[in-house]
Amino acid sequence: MKKKIPLILNSLATVFVAVVLLFAFLNFSSAPEKKGLFGYKGFIVLSDSMAPEFVAGDYIIDKTVPFETLKVGDVVSYLDDQNVLVTHRVHEVSAEGLLLKGDRNDFIDTTVVNEGNYVGKQQYKVHKLGLIMLKLGQPIVLVGISFVLGIYLLYHFFKKR
Repeated sequence: MKKKIPLILNSLATVFVAVVLLFAFLNFSSAPEKKGLFGYKGFIVLSDSMAPEFVAGDYIIDKTVPFETLKVGDVVSYLDDQNVLVTHRVHEVSAEGLLLKGDRNDFIDTTVVNEGNYVGKQQYKVHKLGLIMLKLGQPIVLVGISFVLGIYLLYHFFKKR
């Protein structure tokens, strides 16, 4: 039994590191001008304009689907006139493009979405993962994680001697 506990802990740690690396690589490849990871891009939600669908701190994953397949009701990410990434629901399809609106907003977005500023269609949501990712990106947290990892490695190095 004593030998199974370290094996289980190592397996859990390996899975955790793999998931963190997957999300880190997804974030790295998710800039609007990049292709994403296998067509998927991940973003941290920063406002509650789409509540209760998703709220600030959630992590959403978009897939780049053909623009012409988008329809009313789809949740779409796009770059607005100030080059800010926005994720709202398609409210209307017009000849000029898509008109979007946040579920919690009382107004339609001023930016018309077309193929030029379209980023992707929302596919998945991970509740509050964005908050964790923001915290993990803070320098003091990175130093703390590095310190703990260093102590762990030193312990195992000297334990074998």
